[in-house]
Amino acid sequence: KTLCLVCSTLAWRKKHVRDEIERISLLFENGQLEFTQEEMSFSSSATPSQLIHRKVMREAPKIIYASRTHSQLSQVMEELKNCPYAPKASVLGSRKQLCINPSVTNKPSNTQGNHCRKLVSQHKCRYAHKVQDFKNHHDFVDEPLAIEEL
Repeated sequence: KTLCLVCSTLAWRKKHVRDEIERISLLFENGQLEFTQEEMSFSSSATPSQLIHRKVMREAPKIIYASRTHSQLSQVMEELKNCPYAPKASVLGSRKQLCINPSVTNKPSNTQGNHCRKLVSQHKCRYAHKVQDFKNHHDFVDEPLAIEEL
């Protein structure tokens, strides 16, 4: 079910990119679009079609798939490798990747997640509590936090 939803989203994005390339190409051919100095600095030998492709890809919608567990993310990422849309993708965060507590990172990788979870649930992780203090700060209580603010 998840793979079906992700693949249909990827298919939509692929069509959107194709349509945008066609639209911007027509604008360029009709003299209604010029590239900025920044866009042209990409490469002195870049063709207009390469510049158009780069512009569209940079502005294309980004797809973010989130899940509660790292194992669900890993499973979906593994399945995506076999689908015809196989995007460039990476897992951005998990206890295994983001935990900075030395007592966790010094453990073997197969036990880090459990150790991290245990410290947090027992309120013994000083790093997790700093995040909680930040989340409870009066400037942020009334608004949802963006990942960039954490």
